[in-house]
Amino acid sequence: MLPLSVIVYKLFTYHPIIIFKRFPTDLLTALVSFVASTTLRLSGPAMELALLRNDQLYHEALHNLYQVWRTLMRSVSLFPDSVVELINTQTELLVQDFLGTVLSAPYGRRQAVSGGGQQGEEEILEENEEEEDDREVFSDLLADLGHMCLHRVERSFVTITE
Repeated sequence: MLPLSVIVYKLFTYHPIIIFKRFPTDLLTALVSFVASTTLRLSGPAMELALLRNDQLYHEALHNLYQVWRTLMRSVSLFPDSVVELINTQTELLVQDFLGTVLSAPYGRRQAVSGGGQQGEEEILEENEEEEDDREVFSDLLADLGHMCLHRVERSFVTITE
């Protein structure tokens, strides 16, 4: 997944964004939908692997796609209204999906660590002391998420408080 994310990242960051304004609306819509759907599919495995196995490969790919999304949001004024609406809708879905991935039940999908009684809980606490804090592990993704929330501030408050 990393090579694909790098290709998409370079496509959007190494070329002037004004080039995409010249694309037919159907092609631009398909491209934006592809980036959004790929990002949504990647967020769950990226978070899970980063936490459980300390595997940063999917994490890096997700960060690349978030960077592409930030570029799209910054340039939203250049696109037709239908693409702008798609970007705004998908931004809300990306924020909701990220929150659902990092929050435990009942607010999200993150798996709870289960222990076997008092002794199991002590072992878990000892292991957790050695692990990095989520804020450190996901700092780059949290910065991207903050940018997305700023872009859609009026909906972000509703999404976060739900």
